[in-house]
Amino acid sequence: MASYAGFYVTRKAWTDWLRSNLTYNYTEHSLNHTNAQMEIEDALRRKRMSKLFMVEVVPVPPSEQVEYGNIAKTIMITRVIRKRHGYIAQRPDSLVDKMGQEILRNQIGLEVEEWRTMWYNKDSYKPPYEAEFLEPRDEG
Repeated sequence: MASYAGFYVTRKAWTDWLRSNLTYNYTEHSLNHTNAQMEIEDALRRKRMSKLFMVEVVPVPPSEQVEYGNIAKTIMITRVIRKRHGYIAQRPDSLVDKMGQEILRNQIGLEVEEWRTMWYNKDSYKPPYEAEFLEPRDEG
């Protein structure tokens, strides 16, 4: 169980990104979170940014599940992972934390949301795995 801080990628954003970045004839089955993770990691490697960002597959929190059900997975481009439950703020001395959204858009063309912290229970076997976005006041 850990808290992940970075840039949440909606299903629509990574699906659109995959459609415009896959170099082979894809099928709708190719547009899944596993391929998105691999292709985004590859794009980050090609731009020599793989040490700046980690690509994680995470469950979609209930607050975001309007259009794709309670078993959905999505992508989070993470900067910090901590083992405890709690909000992780952007580091004031980190340009990548502050400018990550713009960097990802300009360098690999991926639209991501602003800085967020997510927590979910990896030991849970029932979707949505207790997933939630944490706010600065959430101290676990």
